[in-house]
Amino acid sequence: MSERIRVLHLVESLEVGGMENGVVNIANQIDYSCFDFMICCFSKKGDLAKRLSNQNTKVLELNYGPGIHPEAVFSLARLFKRNKIHVVHTHGWGAKSLVGLLGAKLAGTPICINGEHGVLYVEKWNKLLIQRIIARMFDHTLSVSEGLKIKLINRLGLNGKDITVIPNGVDTNKFHGNYPTEDLRKELNLKNSDFIVGVIGTLKEQKNQQIVIKALSEIRQKDYNLKLLLIGDGPDEAFLQKLVTSLGITEDVLFLGFRDDIPELLSLMDVIVLSSILDHEGMSNVILEAMASKVPVISTVSIGSKELIQDGETGLFFRHDQPSDLADKIILLKDNNGLRKAIITKAKKKILKDHTIDIMVKRYEDYYRYIFQKT
Repeated sequence: MSERIRVLHLVESLEVGGMENGVVNIANQIDYSCFDFMICCFSKKGDLAKRLSNQNTKVLELNYGPGIHPEAVFSLARLFKRNKIHVVHTHGWGAKSLVGLLGAKLAGTPICINGEHGVLYVEKWNKLLIQRIIARMFDHTLSVSEGLKIKLINRLGLNGKDITVIPNGVDTNKFHGNYPTEDLRKELNLKNSDFIVGVIGTLKEQKNQQIVIKALSEIRQKDYNLKLLLIGDGPDEAFLQKLVTSLGITEDVLFLGFRDDIPELLSLMDVIVLSSILDHEGMSNVILEAMASKVPVISTVSIGSKELIQDGETGLFFRHDQPSDLADKIILLKDNNGLRKAIITKAKKKILKDHTIDIMVKRYEDYYRYIFQKT
């Protein structure tokens, strides 16, 4: 193919998030001899822009504030047309898929696809109706897991033939679990004897971090020496800090905020918990990164988790509304080193077989070539 395929991803921003992390991973790894890759941030770049490592990646900021901006359709249309974009790739209702779609139609962009990552705004009938209408207007839809594909068929009424599944992948050269931890232990005042539980993600209702705090409180009453690292920031931070104080475990819970050393922090952890509500995660990058880093995962039975975790083999499941169940699973891994090692070994093998970043990016490249050649 002599002409490079010009792909533009439209996102709200590159603030910390699973979808945003995935876009950055593609940008860093895609073959720029075959593709021109551009990221358009509807608002601002955000912290994850710092992780863009390929100088060929073009990033634009539109600097629109919160709310509805109908004029953005025309701004995007001019942008798409000026850059002769072949493929506009949007990322769901919450990341301005509608304005991206309308801008692409106005510009005459050949292909407009939408990627879904797990969150659908279905709490109100009018939002669901709008999403159902918009979804049918795209040339194609991408899903990060088979479970999410089924959800899109059931909730948005899409035809399964119009949905392609490309699972998330992880950079195993970066996430390997072999980083030295002495300096981090000193920084965080952690002892070698501490059993460290990690939670990574935006502090918000859908991530459900409160259940991990409650589980830790139950374990603490049994004199287990545990420390909880909450990595990320967000609107629930004050609520969670108040909960920690009310339970009397302030010395055992560390709020670390946004960190750019996640691979190193994973090397410090003995177990990681994904506590998201059941319908939230399409396929968690945090689970992939933990499995690649040789950290056993305890997760709720969310959509994509079921495709990564075989209970008791590559991880453990717990009930999302029962802190005592999570507490039991944490204690089980703390007390059973043989089980921990078996889970780590099988989880790592699964990542290397199905979920490396090279596998993921190759799938996206093949997909872009396929839909480009169809036009």
